[in-house]
Amino acid sequence: MAPMLEVCLLGFTTAWVHECGSCGFRQIRPRLAREILSLIYPGEYFDSDCNIGYSDFSRQAQRSQRVAFFFAKKMRHRVPPEAKLLEIGSALGFLLHALRDYTSWQVQGLDVAPFASYFAGKMYDMDVKCGTLQEARFPDENFDIIIQKDLLEHVTHPLEHMLESNRIMKKGGYLWLITPNGKADIRPLQRAARKIRNAGMDALPLLGQGHLSFFSRNHLMRLFSETGFHCISMRNISIRRGLRALGYMPWNKRSFSMIHRKDTSRPAPGELPA
Repeated sequence: MAPMLEVCLLGFTTAWVHECGSCGFRQIRPRLAREILSLIYPGEYFDSDCNIGYSDFSRQAQRSQRVAFFFAKKMRHRVPPEAKLLEIGSALGFLLHALRDYTSWQVQGLDVAPFASYFAGKMYDMDVKCGTLQEARFPDENFDIIIQKDLLEHVTHPLEHMLESNRIMKKGGYLWLITPNGKADIRPLQRAARKIRNAGMDALPLLGQGHLSFFSRNHLMRLFSETGFHCISMRNISIRRGLRALGYMPWNKRSFSMIHRKDTSRPAPGELPA
């Protein structure tokens, strides 16, 4: 893989997005060390007023109620009433809490961010482990349903992660996975880098959501095949936003976030700052 774009990752460290010359897959390389992975998701990541993370996290609780209602309705006749569900990347526990209201499923969460697992346990009395999927060491064939919503793009080793997901899923179980269109996801960063370069600024585009991998549809299908999953349904969501990112529709505001190099300690990618 060859470097294609330098970014500031969550305002914490500089990193390079690399691209595979044969298949076009893009990923942050070198891969982040485990020590950094939890540090780049502090409590501020879940603060709507911060310039990292998701700007509308405060509205996720209401959205999760709607998502949980329709997901429970869809899965009700596909899994047992006491089905075991794991959400990997459960964040503040909004979706798990809502699913507990609409189902009798045994719900459990996992998140690498210490603040997220603490909040979900303290606020909603949810069973949420802190760590990566490999660190959790769940038993073989343990879950009827696994949810990975906006998670796979944050994983350092997607292939190993998906193999582990397969191992802990019961035969005939269901995986619900949502991840951004990689091409649309990276396009605003490329546009911001060009603007910075043309303006002669010593700055980097801010990769504020911590995405480490950028998947295309073909990449996902190959990943599913290589890790033992059979895709029964795939669809695009937020098409309008994706078209804007690709340049086919205008943005309402032509803006971007950046970090000046002098404002970062600029540790080597994959290393802790001094």
